[in-house]
Amino acid sequence: GTEIFFLGLDGMLMTAPVTSGPSFDAGLPAPLFRVRVPGGPGAPAKSDYAATADGQRFVVNMVNEDSVTSSYVVVLNWPAALRK
Repeated sequence: GTEIFFLGLDGMLMTAPVTSGPSFDAGLPAPLFRVRVPGGPGAPAKSDYAATADGQRFVVNMVNEDSVTSSYVVVLNWPAALRK
């Protein structure tokens, strides 16, 4: 392709033009939009975002701040509780 996408340390999804040939050269980066990925911008995973082949659309695994975290209850020795 002719551009790369990467997550900046400020949480911005960025793009930069690239040229390849005998050597790799990247141009000046430009911000696209802000994202909030799990783990924060300092530790993005490969699966935090993906671009379509034409670079016009993105799928981003974002943190939903409105969601309520769930808790789990583990019951040990539950057959004994049934006998009571």
